[in-house]
Amino acid sequence: MPGSPAREVVERSVAEQSKFLTPVLAGSSGVCPKCFGAVPSIPVRCSNCLDASHRGRGKVADLVTPLTYRVGYQHHNQAAHDLRAYKADPPRREAQLRLTCLFWYFCLLHLGCMKDRLGITGFTHVAFVPSTKRVQA
Repeated sequence: MPGSPAREVVERSVAEQSKFLTPVLAGSSGVCPKCFGAVPSIPVRCSNCLDASHRGRGKVADLVTPLTYRVGYQHHNQAAHDLRAYKADPPRREAQLRLTCLFWYFCLLHLGCMKDRLGITGFTHVAFVPSTKRVQA
């Protein structure tokens, strides 16, 4: 809701994070059209999407939208730190909170775009899938 205290907290958190976020280059050469990951020059999709398609016998998600990603690990980059720290053992609560704010704001701004792109009015399934690596503190 515009003007609500919760939305103000989320917007402030996202604004603080925005200088560290890496934009996804959708529709660019060298970018997988399914997951927006890096693609070698010959395949049409990245190896992860090709593998998922093979394992799923061609049944894959209609749309994969990355929320954010980190390039390497830079201590001065809050987003890169958060993407590592929320998976630490034990998880870092502050990192989880910042990523929750980012996810909520992403949904607020982009779920409509995703439905439009797919030509649907609602979703049957939505999944948030982090990488599977755990980080030891």
